[in-house]
Amino acid sequence: EDLTGGKNTDSIGKALKQEASSKVNIREIDLILGSGGVLSHAPERTQAARIMVDAYQPIGLTHLAVDSVFMLPHLGALASINKEASTKIFLNDCLVKLGTCITPTYETKKSKEILEVIIDGKKTIVNSGDFLNLPIYHEAEVEIMPMSKKVDAGAGFGEKLSGRTLGGPAGIIIDARGRPLNI
Repeated sequence: EDLTGGKNTDSIGKALKQEASSKVNIREIDLILGSGGVLSHAPERTQAARIMVDAYQPIGLTHLAVDSVFMLPHLGALASINKEASTKIFLNDCLVKLGTCITPTYETKKSKEILEVIIDGKKTIVNSGDFLNLPIYHEAEVEIMPMSKKVDAGAGFGEKLSGRTLGGPAGIIIDARGRPLNI
């Protein structure tokens, strides 16, 4: 209701349209940076990565990182005074690169081969429903080839995707459980 007691349906309609148009397209995100006590203090970095993958459900090739000491809010305040110092502290003392998540979308049955992933020359075949965690701790070249026209690795259905991955404590995660997840 507006301040006079009448219903202001025009404002409600505008708000709903604005909310719908401001949704994030997860396909366009190439880095997820997690912050907060649960992620910063997870006993294992792989646990923080898994929480982020399950919560955000990335699609395509997405790098994962955490604010390791939960300083991001404080550094935001520092940035208003000294942007250079804030950036330097964040990059050198807070940011931990966890790894990369490769997530295809597909229209196929369970347990069917859907992807061929080549990382530093080593081939991995991925089945629908798989959740793989490859222990890769370095930056690596990756080629992701859908094995049918009904699989999208992030470049379009049936299209090959190539790029660099960030290795790290969580390695390379290949999440072929499908989207949306049924948790």
